[in-house]
Amino acid sequence: MAKPPNPKFLKPIWPVLFSSQQRKNLNPDNDGDCPGKARPRYFARFTKFSRIWIPPLLSQFLANFVYFLFLFLYTLFWTYSASFFGGVSMPAISTIEITTNPRITLLEGFLTNAECDHLIHLASSLLQPSLVYTEVPNELVSNGQARNSTGTFLGIAQTPVLAEIERRIASLVDRPTEYQENMQVLNYQSGQYYQPHIDFFSVSSPSCQEVLAQGGQRIATCLLYLNTPDDGGETHFLRTGLKVVPIRGNAVLFYNVLPSGDEDWRSMHASLPVITGEKWVATKWIRSKPQR
Repeated sequence: MAKPPNPKFLKPIWPVLFSSQQRKNLNPDNDGDCPGKARPRYFARFTKFSRIWIPPLLSQFLANFVYFLFLFLYTLFWTYSASFFGGVSMPAISTIEITTNPRITLLEGFLTNAECDHLIHLASSLLQPSLVYTEVPNELVSNGQARNSTGTFLGIAQTPVLAEIERRIASLVDRPTEYQENMQVLNYQSGQYYQPHIDFFSVSSPSCQEVLAQGGQRIATCLLYLNTPDDGGETHFLRTGLKVVPIRGNAVLFYNVLPSGDEDWRSMHASLPVITGEKWVATKWIRSKPQR
């Protein structure tokens, strides 16, 4: 049987994938050269395919493609393995307890850049004018004088990435994810703000009684900063004078109630106006009763 042609610019794929020394190791009878010598035993069952002649650039491209595909799948697995197998994957987080009265903790690096981009992507096409509670039970209205941002709510565990963030917050506050409200994602353009307000439901307000009876108190708030505005947009705790600068990936956790469960008015805060740029932030409220 005639041997296949062997132009100088063509090589079988296996010599490209393995170095000369590697081919010698696979089969001592093979001196590592290309066609005409004994092929490695490793390719014995693929004799038919080892006679397929492929230009070296193409064969190298295929080898590199397989290599980078493996790296991509490997990275994807370790990034989202916790979401699929129920674990809690924690990035490198630096915890700084700013003050204990009230209880405010800064979490540096709580979100990865990919997670920030993911939340912005989910919310960007769903933004609506932000709402505030009124004195009427369960009534929410748009009030541009109190807040003039836009926002939307995401579903619980809407995506594996969101489910992982929710599990991370649950681990942080030592309460199951069932105690969390839906995540709210807000966008503040230049000049937009949220006037001083409290997150807890006042037990003395008649309009809050039904909400408290159904879902319990908002005991804690976790603010997740999804980008870094050019200027402005700080979270201002009025009773302490503390201002938290929004930095992409950071989060601030503060408790709206005292350890006794009583309301902590020192948790009153405001979102200061964005001066230049825009601000993306996500809010997670943790309740005293399961929400699902």
